[in-house]
Formats: sequence, C-alpha cells, structure tokens
Amino acid sequence: MKLYELKTNTISGYNPRYETRQGRQHIIAPVIMLVEGVHNGTAGPIFYPVDELKDFPGSWDGDPLH
Repeated sequence: MKLYELKTNTISGYNPRYETRQGRQHIIAPVIMLVEGVHNGTAGPIFYPVDELKDFPGSWDGDPLH
C-alpha cells in the first residue's frame, strides 16, 4: 500500500519507487539537494561554491529526507 502520492516535475519520465527501510515506507527519487549560491542557515548566510559541492556528490546517497 502506498502511503504517499508524489507529484513533481520529472525529467525523462522518471517514476519514483517505494521501498520499506527499517519498517517504514519511503519514496525513492533523485533530487538536487543544493546548488551553488548563498543559502540561509542557522549561522546566517553562507556561500556554497560549485567546486566544494562537486567533491561530495554521493555523500547523501541512501539518507532519508525528513
């Protein structure tokens, strides 16, 4: 049973999939977590350059978003 319905703009007709992990159902889909620029945070605005972001592209793989 699907607990959530995901509506989004997708490229190339990608269809999200559903997986149960640690007893909870999750929607699995590719996302862009962060792009180059100045982003607000708890410590104030900070600039994230593309050179820094490209060093760790897989660091969030497998981590659920809350």
